[in-house]
Amino acid sequence: MQNYRLYFRRLKKWIFDAFPFWLFLTVIVLAMGIPFLFQLNPVDHVYYTGFLLQFSAFFTIIIRINSLQKYFSGDGFIDLTLKWFKRLGSIFEKPKFHNIDLNHGISQSSGSVAKTVFSPDKPLEQRVTDLEEKQKKLENNLRETESRLNRQIDEIASDINKELGEMKNEINSNKEETKEIKVYNLKFEVVWSIWLLLGLTVRSFSEIIGSWII
Repeated sequence: MQNYRLYFRRLKKWIFDAFPFWLFLTVIVLAMGIPFLFQLNPVDHVYYTGFLLQFSAFFTIIIRINSLQKYFSGDGFIDLTLKWFKRLGSIFEKPKFHNIDLNHGISQSSGSVAKTVFSPDKPLEQRVTDLEEKQKKLENNLRETESRLNRQIDEIASDINKELGEMKNEINSNKEETKEIKVYNLKFEVVWSIWLLLGLTVRSFSEIIGSWII
């Protein structure tokens, strides 16, 4: 049973590896079969077969370009167009301003410091003692701040090294994905090129080919 599953997975992969080929054959069959539904004469049948092949080629080109645009920039042409139209509404919006009263906060903080340290109600020795205590608190705060900054610097350096490692792995992964995309897109380019060539040939010589069928 496991061998059958393995064979099935291999067969499935083999089929999907040739997806552009199956797509090519499917479009050829549809382009030749759809005109039968309208009971056209041979010349018109050949003409519209060529038209459908050309249309399939151009449609495939648009889809592939849109997918590449979305892969590399994150947004396809449709998303970019919608965002562009949305920006039109922001042109007519009124700018918003926020007033911040800095003088009020500065006057309050400076007044509290002056009252605490230079209050005339306290004796000189008490004010000196208060200044010494505040100096000690400032020194302790500076030491704590320095220690905290050193820890933050170490954390930032560690995060930077980690991100650099992830970026290197992502770059290597993107290189491999880009190679696969180039190979995969090359297959589709061959497919739509043949569709376009057949479509142009068939439409240009539809009368001659139709006369052969008659």
